[in-house]
Amino acid sequence: MTTAAAQGQTLAALHKGANWLFLIAGLSLVNTVIMVSGSNWMFLGGLGITTIASAIAVKSGTGVQLVALLINLWAAGLYIALGLFARKGHKWAFITGMIFYAVDAIPVLLIQLWLMLAFHGFVFYRLYQGFSSCNEMHAFDKNRQTGTGLPA
Repeated sequence: MTTAAAQGQTLAALHKGANWLFLIAGLSLVNTVIMVSGSNWMFLGGLGITTIASAIAVKSGTGVQLVALLINLWAAGLYIALGLFARKGHKWAFITGMIFYAVDAIPVLLIQLWLMLAFHGFVFYRLYQGFSSCNEMHAFDKNRQTGTGLPA
C-alpha cells in the first residue's frame, strides 16, 4: 500500500520544482524594477531576455520602455502560469518551462553573464527534479485508483 509519507515527500518535491518557475517570474520582475531605477546589480535567477529588454529600455525612449515592460510582464506571466500548472503535476508545464529557460540561456551566454548562466544550469536541474517527481505522483495516483500499492 502507498504510504502517505512517501506520497507527501513526492508532492513536496513536485512543489519545490514548480516553485522555481514562480521564482524565475518574480526575480525577473524585480530585476526589471532594479534596472529601471538605475541600479547596476541584479538577481541571477531572472530571465536573460527580461534583463536585455530592461537594459535597452533604460537607454531608450518611452515607446521602447513600454514594449520592454510588456515583454517583461508577458515573460513573468508565462512563468507564473507554468508554475500553477506544474504544481498540479502537469509534465508539459515543467517541459515548457525547461525549454524556455534553456533558450533564455542563449542571450545570457551571448552577453557573457557567466554567473547567471551557471545559475540557469542550477535552476534547470531543479526544474528537472520537479518534472521527475511528476512521474512518481502519477504512479501514486494510478496505484491508488487500481489499489496495487507502491509505484514501481
